[in-house]
Amino acid sequence: MRNAFSILIVLFATLAGAAEIHPPAQVAAGNSITIPSSGSGDATFYLLGPTMANKRKVQAGTDITVDSEQLEHAGVYSAVLCASDGCSSARFLVNPAAPNRLSFLVHPSRVPVDSPNRISAVAFVQDNFHNFVLKPEAVKFSVQPKDGKEISATRNSENGVEWVRLSSAKKEGPARLGASIGKANEVRIVQQVAADA
Repeated sequence: MRNAFSILIVLFATLAGAAEIHPPAQVAAGNSITIPSSGSGDATFYLLGPTMANKRKVQAGTDITVDSEQLEHAGVYSAVLCASDGCSSARFLVNPAAPNRLSFLVHPSRVPVDSPNRISAVAFVQDNFHNFVLKPEAVKFSVQPKDGKEISATRNSENGVEWVRLSSAKKEGPARLGASIGKANEVRIVQQVAADA
């Protein structure tokens, strides 16, 4: 229903055309913006995004402020201004903010010792608003076996994801696997157990 409403408003604005609106072409998620407009008199401003639709009264010909809370989700947004002499619309892109959050999955939680490539570790790179950061970002993976020295390697994510496969140690015991980017640091424990006789 929301998609049909959004399409109807954008179509109406495209056909009518009068008061103009000029949002920036791109903005980082979580930032407020100011959208210059032309025309005069009372008007209605619509903001349509991937997860929201907002409507409010404004004055045409003034700057329209969009709060940062309305621009937290990455994707294509449409800004529509409808005044007494017609409507105008424009699209703009909200990009993910800087990466500072990870989702980190490790499988399995228990593994026999001395098993090559048996541990899979996957990191999903996100910004503070849970948007996937699709551009390459350096993710540091680390492994610290029980009574052993930490080993680490840095790899660049691709489309918001990076993964590694690891072999288990030759001695049983817990191993700490970690992934970090910026201030985000996630750690998981894999229990390495005696292999079958």
